[in-house]
Amino acid sequence: RGFIQKLEAITFSLSEEEGLTIIDVTARARAAFDVERVTRRFYEQFKDEHDAFFEFISGISDVADRGWYASLMLNRLMFIYFMQRKGFLNNERDYLRSRLQRCQREKGKDKFYTFYRYFLVRLFHEGLGGKARNASLDALLGRIPYLNGGLFEKHPVEQRCPNISIPDEAFERIFAYFDRYQWHLDERP
Repeated sequence: RGFIQKLEAITFSLSEEEGLTIIDVTARARAAFDVERVTRRFYEQFKDEHDAFFEFISGISDVADRGWYASLMLNRLMFIYFMQRKGFLNNERDYLRSRLQRCQREKGKDKFYTFYRYFLVRLFHEGLGGKARNASLDALLGRIPYLNGGLFEKHPVEQRCPNISIPDEAFERIFAYFDRYQWHLDERP
């Protein structure tokens, strides 16, 4: 999809061909394949997505803590997005979205158990950040690795604010954003 978009950016209409020079072709090709420009656009939009995600979070009254937590969540989700694209999460390349949809089918969208509460918190702390596993956790998360590191440990904000809630809509939005830039994300290690 990304490659096709790049090719579309360097196509010329019949009316353009008459006055077309090599300089015009070079300039358009440079603009279409300018990774730095795409990266800059990705991070500019990422700031907007961060601000939107921040607004979805409830259960954290301190504005600085809520901003910190929005950043932590987006970093966790982006890391998981990279992992899923490599097939490291239950051998599924669309692990997060399929688990969101499964959670909504089983529990109802934004009902008593939201995707955040029912699935993500357990994925972070018990799955990716915890060594102990049981049959019920494995049934929920599938085959996932234990990651030794601090990203998925319980954060002090999560300890201080046990009633954090984030509606499914926030995750639908951020996954759509990641999907729009997936061709760019796949180029990263």
